[in-house]
Amino acid sequence: LAIILFDSGFETPLKSYRVAAGPALTLATLGVVMTAGLVGLAGRLLFGIGWIEAFLLGSIVASTDAAAVFFLLRVGGLRLRDRVKSTLEIESGANDPMAIFLTVLLVDLWVMREAGTLSLGPGLILAFVQQIGIGGVVGVLGGFAIALFMNSLKDLDPGLFPITGLASALVVYA
Repeated sequence: LAIILFDSGFETPLKSYRVAAGPALTLATLGVVMTAGLVGLAGRLLFGIGWIEAFLLGSIVASTDAAAVFFLLRVGGLRLRDRVKSTLEIESGANDPMAIFLTVLLVDLWVMREAGTLSLGPGLILAFVQQIGIGGVVGVLGGFAIALFMNSLKDLDPGLFPITGLASALVVYA
């Protein structure tokens, strides 16, 4: 996932972020939560599974596949207006962290319920801020640092440029 997100973010022009960041981030957050909720409700009603398990199912399938979206937009020849294309590119990369957060949260809730220590409190909000907020800031700053670093490597053999960029991205991701 880190490699796909790095490659797509690296190839997406900065202008695209300016044009489509608002709609894309709205879709990536509210869209994932709403999809997880609807799939969870369907899972509860159709299969009779518990609420946590139903919403866990929903959160697992809520995000779009970034690799498929990027393939369709770049290689598949799909023709879209620039704003729509930019929104889809950014949203498909940004929805994964939200879906991962929801999945981890629901697994934690399931474990707490099984251990008899289930509590829903301010810790959930703090966890969200830490996971999404701090992770987002580190990712953006790391991306700018990689760009500065890569631009400073004028004498690097061109064959080593992609692997250096990939290694840098994995360091930021870790």
